[in-house]
Amino acid sequence: NRDLMILPGALPLYDHDVKNESIYYLPQGWDPVVERDIDGERAQTTAIDTQDPRLGAVQAARRTARTIFLGSAPSVPGQMVRGIDAKRIALGTAQPGATVSVFQDALQRLSDRLHYLNMADGRYWFDVRPNLRREMEERKRRFTNKDDIYPEIRSRLSKMIGKGCFGGTHIFTPSGDIPDDFELHLCVLTPDAPHSINSNLSTKAAVNILQKRGDQPRQHQNRLIFLAADADSLGRLRDQVRSYLSWKSIRNDIEAMKLNLDMLQINQVRQFVDKAASGLNRMISECYRWLLCPVQSMTTSRTPDPLTWEALTLNGSDKSMVAKIEDKLLA
Repeated sequence: NRDLMILPGALPLYDHDVKNESIYYLPQGWDPVVERDIDGERAQTTAIDTQDPRLGAVQAARRTARTIFLGSAPSVPGQMVRGIDAKRIALGTAQPGATVSVFQDALQRLSDRLHYLNMADGRYWFDVRPNLRREMEERKRRFTNKDDIYPEIRSRLSKMIGKGCFGGTHIFTPSGDIPDDFELHLCVLTPDAPHSINSNLSTKAAVNILQKRGDQPRQHQNRLIFLAADADSLGRLRDQVRSYLSWKSIRNDIEAMKLNLDMLQINQVRQFVDKAASGLNRMISECYRWLLCPVQSMTTSRTPDPLTWEALTLNGSDKSMVAKIEDKLLA
């Protein structure tokens, strides 16, 4: 070895004999962890180093993973404090005179991509069980817009908006189920009809509700106001809903004893569920920020002008959604 100092990051775990000798002293299950995440031709670290020449020049990803492995694998799941912090990782990887930021970048890449790397309170460790974030990311693919995403958004919007000054609030409601009377009604359009300057999806959906109640012409068209999602924010909202539902499903599996996790991971799941839920409410409020008001005037000859739309943006105050809508309508 030509390194100036022999450090944990230099241990060649890609070598069959070195790997077997290392995991010999550990419980069963470490062989796939090393091969998939830590070192070897098929390891994620090798791919990361290959894709980024800056990291590959010093084998930053592989050295970082080796250091974490040596510093965290000899442990027991019941430990109150597990893993090693970023400073210790840097000490185990960077050679004298090396740029430490390269290894810090590598650590961030590993946190985003490795299946068995866990992190909590600034400490990192490998475990034979997949980390919670990887589990969450894999579960996100289970949920569909129609069956899972939109019902969750609808449920939360119904609690966030309430009734306020409106005779009725109709969230993702078909035109035939929206009353045609003298009451003022707020119609919340589905995420499939977001508002954008370059698209007419929102106004097209609104016109369908405005002009007809089911198959019948609507008589009181001036009693409807519409709320639409922002097209640019919609992708982030859908992703946030998937994250929340994924964490929630993990929590449910823990309670049903379908997942075997230690107490640290169980507490982490609870924190992630709460954080995802609060972030979801905030994102819904930020996404559903376009108030669409139909406008139609009469000409001097008493014939109606073409229908136009006034798009009003709800401000980002701390008020409730219905209060922001009322303020905007009164302004």
